Amino acid sequence: MNLVKKIYAKNVLTVLDYGFDSVIVLIAEKKEDGRFQMIGAGDSAAQGLDKGEVAHLGDVTESIVQALKKAESSSGIKVDKLYYNFDDSQMRSVFSRGSKLLEGEGEVRASDIEEARKVAERLAGNFEKSIIYSKEVQFVIDDHDDVINPIGVFGKKLDVMVHILQARSSQCDVWHRLMRRTQVSRCTPVLSAWSTAYGILPKNDRIKKRLILDLGKDLSNVFVFRNDRITNYKVRPATLENMPSLKEQVMTLIKEFLSSDPGIEEVLITGDRAQDQAILGHLEGQIPIPLKVMAPLEISKLHYPRYASVAGLLSVADEIESRMPMLRAERNIFSNVKQRTLSFINEYF
Repeated sequence: MNLVKKIYAKNVLTVLDYGFDSVIVLIAEKKEDGRFQMIGAGDSAAQGLDKGEVAHLGDVTESIVQALKKAESSSGIKVDKLYYNFDDSQMRSVFSRGSKLLEGEGEVRASDIEEARKVAERLAGNFEKSIIYSKEVQFVIDDHDDVINPIGVFGKKLDVMVHILQARSSQCDVWHRLMRRTQVSRCTPVLSAWSTAYGILPKNDRIKKRLILDLGKDLSNVFVFRNDRITNYKVRPATLENMPSLKEQVMTLIKEFLSSDPGIEEVLITGDRAQDQAILGHLEGQIPIPLKVMAPLEISKLHYPRYASVAGLLSVADEIESRMPMLRAERNIFSNVKQRTLSFINEYF
C-alpha cells in the first residue's frame, strides 16, 4: 500500500545532475508548506565526460542508470520522468522581441505572454542551435507603456523582450540519446545556471541584481540574476591544471560584468570550487561590492556549495510543472468559449 501511494503520489519530482566527479539523482515530494521532502536518492561515479563533453555514450549511460537504480530502490518509485541539468561550453546568449495582438477586451493573460515568447523564440531560431532557456525580461503595452507584470493590463498589443540561451543542437541530441537509453519516458533538460540561482536564493529574495559564479571543475557559469531572471550570461571552460590562470580568469570575468552591467549589488560564489581558498584569497579586497560563498537552502543533507545546482533543480522542476496545468486550463477555457460560440452561430444563423 505504501509503495502504491508513493508511485501515485502527487508533487513527486525526480532530478539528475551529472557533475565532474559524480552523478546525483534526487527524488523528492513537495509538501503543503512548499518544502521538499527527500524520499529517495542515488549516486554513482561520473564516467565518459571530457571537459564537459560526452566522450563515451556507454560510460555516461551506465553512470546515470546506476544512480537512477539506487534512487528508485531507496524510494520505492519507478521513475517515469525526470529533469536534468544541462550545460554547453559554447552556449549563446541572444535577445529577441515577440508580439501578440490582444483579443476580446484586450486583457493580457498568461497565454498571451507565452504566445509572444514563442514568436520571439521563432525569430531567434537557428538550425544549429536549440533553446535551453527562455524568459521574458521586458513587457511593453501598445508600443509605449513599459510594465513590470502585464497580466491583467488592458491594451491592443503586447511586446515581449525575451532572453534566450541556445546550445549546440549536436550537444542536445547527444544528451537526448543518452536519456532515451535510461528507459525513462520523459526527460527534460534545464539550464544549470537557472538551477544554481534557485538553489542558493529563496523565492522571496530573487529581486536584487546579483552576479553569480558557479565555479565547476569542468565549466564555470557566470551570470547576472535579477527579478527572478538571468539577464546576462557567460560560460567558460575551467582550467584545473593552472591555478594562477584560473584565479585570473575568475577575476577578469567579475570585472567584465561589473563594468558592463551597472547596478550589481553583490557577488555570490558557489559550485565545486567555491571554497577554494586560493581563489577566494585572490578575490578578497579586490571586489568593490560584497562577496559571499553560497550553499543550497533548506535541504540539510546537501549543505555544500557543490550541490547548489542539483538542489535548485527541484525548485525549477516544480515551477515548470506548476505552469503546465495553468496554461492548459486557460487554453481549454478559450477553446470551450469558441466552441459554444460556433455552436450558437450554426444553430441560429
